[in-house]
Amino acid sequence: MKLLCHFIGFACVVMFAQSAVAFILDPCGVAGEARYVPPEPAPNDPIGFKLYVPATVSSQYQYPQYKHYWVKQSVADSRTFVVDLILSNDDTKSFPDYTLVDNDLPYWGFLGPLPSGKYTVLGTVNVYDPATGAISPECGPGTAQRASILYVFPPDDPSFQTVIRVAQAPVLEFYNASLDHYFMTMNTAEIAALSAGTVPGWEATGQRFFAYPLGSGSGLNGVLRYYGLPSAGLNSHFFVFGSEAASLSDAWVLEGVAFEIWQPLSRSGRCPPNTLPVYRLSNARLDTNHRYTIDPRVKQDMIAKGWILDGPGPGGVAMCSPVM
Repeated sequence: MKLLCHFIGFACVVMFAQSAVAFILDPCGVAGEARYVPPEPAPNDPIGFKLYVPATVSSQYQYPQYKHYWVKQSVADSRTFVVDLILSNDDTKSFPDYTLVDNDLPYWGFLGPLPSGKYTVLGTVNVYDPATGAISPECGPGTAQRASILYVFPPDDPSFQTVIRVAQAPVLEFYNASLDHYFMTMNTAEIAALSAGTVPGWEATGQRFFAYPLGSGSGLNGVLRYYGLPSAGLNSHFFVFGSEAASLSDAWVLEGVAFEIWQPLSRSGRCPPNTLPVYRLSNARLDTNHRYTIDPRVKQDMIAKGWILDGPGPGGVAMCSPVM
């Protein structure tokens, strides 16, 4: 017998070697389990967490989808964290000490950085009933809490050494005075061409932030790079996460995934520990251009020049740069 767990659908499928019969196990079997980003952290890593929530995987197991996810994080002891989730469809109800999070983010909060060792996360998935005001486990009595193990590996641990890790790389900024445009890139070929004057008019400003190259094993969000068509009066590049991309017009053409980086919690703009907020500003002109900076002084200088905060998070935060 082979057990295959499909956490995309939050279900497990049991396959029998002598038979084509497959049984889908109830997704409640993993409700409240925690997943981590990165999945095998080192002591210097911020750690994102998220709990598994039962989802409909077949006509046999139907689970309602909820609009609002409220999360509370606490510490039971030095090795144990507690994460409580309340699912709700009530647009007017809030829960004291809980934070409203977006379900489509890869994490709902942050742990660490933590010293190397073994930790436990106790997760609960509860549902709010507006008719009665009751909060109860989604999967019924006896399923209120599930323990998940988190290992933080020292860099010299053989288990950690098997994880492919690529170090952070700088995303460098260039400025074109004739266009009054800024441009940032991690791509080494683009950096070489701009630095050598192969593409004339661009000068390095010395400003940068750090991110992870694609395939780094970070487990983080890929940042999409779009190009604004000159036919629409743009001729500029734009970094967004997938959640923002849907709102872009046809004047913006996807170029690909530029790099991986931490995404702020969109409801609060909060970045994880050991990272710096990357502010996004717009020139607010028809020839739209954006500037990205981790320097609050640069942010204030651009605002004084008439640029506006454009990042989706409070204070214009768009991304979170790892600290070198």
